[in-house]
Amino acid sequence: MRIFTKSQQKNKKIFLLLALFLFILVWLIKEKWQIAGLWQEIFLFIFAYSLGLFLMLGDEKYLQKVYAAELEQKILITRTPLFLIGLPFLSIFMLTSTGSIVGIALILAINLVIFIEIFQLTTQSEKFNQHFLMGAKNKMTLLEIKIVKIVFIIYFLILLFLLS
Repeated sequence: MRIFTKSQQKNKKIFLLLALFLFILVWLIKEKWQIAGLWQEIFLFIFAYSLGLFLMLGDEKYLQKVYAAELEQKILITRTPLFLIGLPFLSIFMLTSTGSIVGIALILAINLVIFIEIFQLTTQSEKFNQHFLMGAKNKMTLLEIKIVKIVFIIYFLILLFLLS
């Protein structure tokens, strides 16, 4: 059973490209359009953002084949509850302590993919549970999923605040 429709997958990719464009545009505005000194940093940001997208989007198509033989169930490591619980701590550390453009872009891409997927599956509890709670005994109701959505919106806004 496919989790996302082709339309949802297309919309996700378009939104991720628009977000990359907006991140770079805001960055250039903050730097007063001094593009000459930022080319290397922009290239690194785009590279790391792409790497984060490959990690998240490529997990389902390519990376899972590497680790699937060792697991009993078909799960995506990047969508497991343990990964999702640890991600906010790693993200806040990366944005506040490292100052690394590569780390920031990687973390933004990972969080943005999860943000989009949560929004796409908010009204579909069975698919949400299948995608984010693989192997979990307890399943979430639509009300609980909406609470997760609100918490993730607040969390994402905090990340964007820390970015500025």
